[in-house]
Amino acid sequence: MYKDYDADKIAAKLKQCRDFEEKYGECDTSSAWIKWCTDYDYRKREWEWRQAVAKAHGKESLIDGFGEMLYDNPAKY
Repeated sequence: MYKDYDADKIAAKLKQCRDFEEKYGECDTSSAWIKWCTDYDYRKREWEWRQAVAKAHGKESLIDGFGEMLYDNPAKY
C-alpha cells in the first residue's frame, strides 16, 4: 500500500529543482521532478509503476524514490 514520502524531503527536492532551473534553465528531468514533487497522484502512480517493475523481476522494491534503502538488510529479502 502506498505511503506518501516525508513532506520535508519532498520540499527539499522541490527547492533543489527550482534552484537548478533558476541557474541552468528548464530541462525534462527538472520538469519531471517538479511534477513529482507537486502532484500526489503522480507520485503514487510512479511508486505503483516501480512496484510493478520490481514484481515483474520477482523482487520487492528495496529502494524508495530518494534512492534510500527501505529495509535494513536487503540480503534478507
